[in-house]
Amino acid sequence: METSRRLFLTGGTGYLGSALRQSFIGTPWTIYVQTRSATIHTLSERECSISHNEPLANVFHKEHIDTVIHLTGMSTDAACERNRDAAWEVNVSQTVTALRAAIQAGVRHFIFSSTASVYDRGGRQDTYAEHSFSKPRAWYGHTKHMAEQSLKPHANSIAISILRQPAIYGMSPRMRYDTLINLFVREAKIHGIIPLHEDGNIFRPIAGLPHVCAVYRFVIEHPPAGLQEINIVSENELVRTYADRIQTFAKRRGAAVSMHSVSFPLFSSYRVVSEHHLPVTYPNSMFETEVNGMWGMVH
Repeated sequence: METSRRLFLTGGTGYLGSALRQSFIGTPWTIYVQTRSATIHTLSERECSISHNEPLANVFHKEHIDTVIHLTGMSTDAACERNRDAAWEVNVSQTVTALRAAIQAGVRHFIFSSTASVYDRGGRQDTYAEHSFSKPRAWYGHTKHMAEQSLKPHANSIAISILRQPAIYGMSPRMRYDTLINLFVREAKIHGIIPLHEDGNIFRPIAGLPHVCAVYRFVIEHPPAGLQEINIVSENELVRTYADRIQTFAKRRGAAVSMHSVSFPLFSSYRVVSEHHLPVTYPNSMFETEVNGMWGMVH
């Protein structure tokens, strides 16, 4: 009989965290989630909530935590630009605090949720892999990049995995509609429009939530000897291509959807590839499956 293993999630009640927790139902992992309140909505009998006020090192040591996944962060360009100090505190300072607590408590693996935005230098045709030079122009990407740099020197004390995520889409127990594809679905369903910057002629990498969770699950089960950096990506297409697919989906359901020109101060145009060949597969129908699910959820 497989023994229980212990995983601690910061940001475990958010969009990605809730989906990741759900993916562990029926596994031998016990999931610990730090929350500001005393309780969380429990997805599994193997979940435990931890008060936000209890020091992390104490929790990690007392609960014999094996792996920490640090998901907490300010995760949009707009929010980070509005409050740069808060973004630095959350995305950089709190990441370093969590890592130090993990090292102090003897945790064996620290997984950091980073972003493909570390590659966003404003280029229109650039393609980036894990070891491409990073000098992000937006504050969000900059804070994540600086958090990564703060972690790397500690890889001789704890296994560190840095997972760089593109624009994630799909269904979660805790939905959000400010990510690229999710926003398109919401606006198409409610207002009959899809907002496009520069007519959608910019490249953006995306990944479905089931694919992202599968990568996290693989990395959790296969900690590195030191440091590893992994780009997560399902597709690299023009934004207009994603919008056309959603428009076609809506048309098949009798909904008229048009493209609407908008202007964003910080638009992103880049592609991301990975040097890793992880044995993680996802169906070709994932995009339409997730769009169909979200379409039914939006009112």
